[in-house]
Amino acid sequence: ISHMTMKAMKATRTIKIMKIMKTIKTIKTIKTFKAIWIIKEIKTTTTINRSHLPQTWINWPLCHRNC
Repeated sequence: ISHMTMKAMKATRTIKIMKIMKTIKTIKTIKTFKAIWIIKEIKTTTTINRSHLPQTWINWPLCHRNC
């Protein structure tokens, strides 16, 4: 293998690694965003449930049967 091909191979390898790292980073950020969003959703639903407690307790068995 000539010197140039070795250089080219090394370059492609580094590019591949960089791309993989980038995708991992994006996946991680998406995951954290999702986690934050889920936490926010849970918080909002719990506050809604607290404000409409009697209604949710009435609806709970019905939903449980249907879900």
